[in-house]
Amino acid sequence: MPIPSALAYALTFGVYGKYILIALAMPIGGPLLIFASGFLLRLHLVELVPIFIAIAGGELAMDIVWYYVGYSFTEDVIERYGKYVGITPDLFAKVQRLFARYRTMVLFVSKLIMGLGMGIALLIVAGSTRMHFGKYMFYNALGEVVWVSMVLFLGYFYAGLYVSVAGGLRWILVAATILVVGALMFGVSRYLRARALGRF
Repeated sequence: MPIPSALAYALTFGVYGKYILIALAMPIGGPLLIFASGFLLRLHLVELVPIFIAIAGGELAMDIVWYYVGYSFTEDVIERYGKYVGITPDLFAKVQRLFARYRTMVLFVSKLIMGLGMGIALLIVAGSTRMHFGKYMFYNALGEVVWVSMVLFLGYFYAGLYVSVAGGLRWILVAATILVVGALMFGVSRYLRARALGRF
């Protein structure tokens, strides 16, 4: 399948260069990049084990950063910069109470709610409460395995659907997918966030 020349160049950047680029792009790309990686996997442009390691490594590296932010700079960061990542002091206080009651479970599922405006707050709270770093990384790694596997599979499945559709209908498929997924994410995120924080 024809792909943009810039993407073709990036994907042929040495044996492991493309995986390094993907790992470095994870803080920006997030779930969309994982989904796209599943797409590339279906087209045999990347291999399963290296792409999985690159994605998980990039995500876990950011988890370490957020833990350190919470451990060292919590109040100052929330007050000054929290609004830029959707974390208000009120939200942070509620997440602290949520974390206090369901520490390990909340940390495990933090990957699944990263897009709900709570995931980063949970990682910062883990650092601010001085959670044992080894335990923090263990539960994050478990959640990472589930999260990455799920989104990679969705991208892989979608790529199979995409290549099976006639050329003229592909843009319609992409547009419809963006609308449906966007609406679902918006609706589910608002519901889950309200449900989780409404008790605290």
